[in-house]
Amino acid sequence: TGSASPEISSTGAFERTGWGDKNDQLGLFDLIIGSDLLYEDEHTELLADFINAHSRPSCEVILVDPGRGRKTKMANALEKFGYTCTYQKILQRAAPAEEYKGHILKFVRQQQMLS
Repeated sequence: TGSASPEISSTGAFERTGWGDKNDQLGLFDLIIGSDLLYEDEHTELLADFINAHSRPSCEVILVDPGRGRKTKMANALEKFGYTCTYQKILQRAAPAEEYKGHILKFVRQQQMLS
């Protein structure tokens, strides 16, 4: 669709938007999950800005990265928004011809409580 208004499906609301869109109606989330999103270097900044725009002050983000060499750039981009990052290598179940280079990236931001 050409608009950013949510569409209703049989399972709930759906909205198609791009990482650079500023007029979506997604709202804020405390958990964001994505897989295989980091194709190009310029995607890291766009995706980090999009995640920040849709994160609650306390939020966990889990990204599965197949190992294209952008996990450190993504970690640096989200650290600017107060996230800490941990990596977990994805273990292989079978012995393929070459080692799988993918990681699960976990970013956490905790809201600072004022006393």
